Amino acid sequence: KRWYFLSWTFFLFSLLSKSASLPLSVVFFFFSYKKGNRKDLLWLIPFFFLSLFSGLRTIESPVTKEALGDIETKLIKPIAAETSSQVQKKSIKEKDTVPVIVNNNNLVIRLEKIVLTAHYYFWQTLLPLKNQPVKGLNYSSPGAVEYFHLIFVLLIIVINWGNLINGYLACGYLMMLPAPYMNLAWVSDQHLYLALPFFLCLWLTLLSKWKMKLSFAAPMLYLPMCGYLVLTSTPYYQNEIDFYKASLEANALNVPMAYNLAVSYIQKGDLNQAMNVANTMVNMAEIAPELHKNKYYPYIYFLHSDLQKVMNKKQK
Repeated sequence: KRWYFLSWTFFLFSLLSKSASLPLSVVFFFFSYKKGNRKDLLWLIPFFFLSLFSGLRTIESPVTKEALGDIETKLIKPIAAETSSQVQKKSIKEKDTVPVIVNNNNLVIRLEKIVLTAHYYFWQTLLPLKNQPVKGLNYSSPGAVEYFHLIFVLLIIVINWGNLINGYLACGYLMMLPAPYMNLAWVSDQHLYLALPFFLCLWLTLLSKWKMKLSFAAPMLYLPMCGYLVLTSTPYYQNEIDFYKASLEANALNVPMAYNLAVSYIQKGDLNQAMNVANTMVNMAEIAPELHKNKYYPYIYFLHSDLQKVMNKKQK
């Protein structure tokens, strides 16, 4: 109990750092309840109070309210006087702006994102080989792999009913709850660090239960591998252009990423690079017709048209 005050302090620091820590108080309650000492539960009240306070602040924050909209607008100066697309006229009242795609609030899409996000987190703990900052599925609907994942998880629950393995599984998914607030296309490894320990405990406990001879070596393999992935992914976060470029390497058909990369180049005044990005996506749409069905494709299409007008005027 002498460490409780320090625990509360560090938990507060964690909440101030990232809202992904919010579900931890429920995890603490779960494990304390399983230990059977009801008096110890009183020491958890500060954790719930801090979670409630931080949760309310997160929900009411201007950033959250802004993210709940379909389109966030951002002032772009370099081509302000030159751009005039249908999308801008419909989406924005302010003059001299270019929209930046951030989120969508449709209920069906939210549910699909939860399924796909859960799929990403669960298997990423088993074999976290992709380390680009964004590995979203570009609003794809759940497919055979996601349904296999669901069946696999249900089998784990049924086979291990009543033991600690299901506790780890529940805690892992609990820690993923803040993730669907973000667009699936923006889920990255930095949102995995609090769910990761519980899923690792799940896999290690399963290995131990199956009495595999090499199960003890799993932590020794995971730690250096995850450390290496963190080391190699750090440069992706130096600036937004590196972030978007690396993300497009993971999914070249990610329209929002391509659009935002083009906008980033516009902000820096590099219209040639912005044109290259937009032109590549428009050309890819001719090869991959499914891009035309992407609801964000019109934005980059009209941006491409506007950039062409600007470039033509400059040449004249």
